[in-house]
Amino acid sequence: MRSVPRQNFGVYDAAAAAGISEALLLLWIETRKVIPSIDMTWRHRLVNGGRPVRNYVFTASDVLRLRATVEDAALQKAEIEANHKSGTDYTPQELAGLWAVSVDTIRELFRDEPGVKLFQPKPGKKYAKRQRPTIMRIPESVAERVARKNSNV
Repeated sequence: MRSVPRQNFGVYDAAAAAGISEALLLLWIETRKVIPSIDMTWRHRLVNGGRPVRNYVFTASDVLRLRATVEDAALQKAEIEANHKSGTDYTPQELAGLWAVSVDTIRELFRDEPGVKLFQPKPGKKYAKRQRPTIMRIPESVAERVARKNSNV
């Protein structure tokens, strides 16, 4: 890995240095997968309707960590693609690996999406004192539709 000569990077420059899109980097920041060293978020009632104005600054070491994260995500994605059979449904864990986000983020994105299959195991002794888990399966067409819809963000 080559060294990074600059001291500080904005989101656009950090994403370009790591070889990912700015949108993906912002998603990773929001889901806390990547945490920049410097968070210059501020509030001003005259700007942005009083909502926080997000401004992140990445140091050279942040960019090196970001590159390592991108490489890990690429390896995980390649492994999932090799093991996934075309035409079958995705699990939230598989999509989380492909999109390099958390499983909770995938569940949140697909919770109310039409076409997603939700299953609950039958009630029994095993789940007597706790909530029964919901099993989610996401068809490839639904995953592609959501990816297209969210890529315009």
